[in-house]
Amino acid sequence: MKLRDDGFDENGERNGWIRKGKVFDVGDKRVILSVQASEHHYSTPKVNGIRLCDCISVEIALVNDKYVHGNSEPYFYLPSELGIQGYDNYFSFGRIGAYVPLDVVERLADELAENGTMVAD
Repeated sequence: MKLRDDGFDENGERNGWIRKGKVFDVGDKRVILSVQASEHHYSTPKVNGIRLCDCISVEIALVNDKYVHGNSEPYFYLPSELGIQGYDNYFSFGRIGAYVPLDVVERLADELAENGTMVAD
């Protein structure tokens, strides 16, 4: 799945470094695939305002979109907790995926869509 670059508007103008990510319903969980790249994230190169297509690697997280502070649900998920195998090793920095190759992130997005339903882009 080709990831959309939310850091730029439709005219190609930079509007920040945050990538909102894609939202998936996987079982009873709603998950945001957060993709980040900037000088402050675990990404290569470390450049603010870079387009995703120019990244070698990015920082990712699977964020619980239904998280409520103080409940027992986690804020972040590992792929295996969503029934997706073969990706947990990329989440070596706690539950944050640091320096993950972009093609791996796109394959993970494909698997999230196959195992669930994409509800927002």
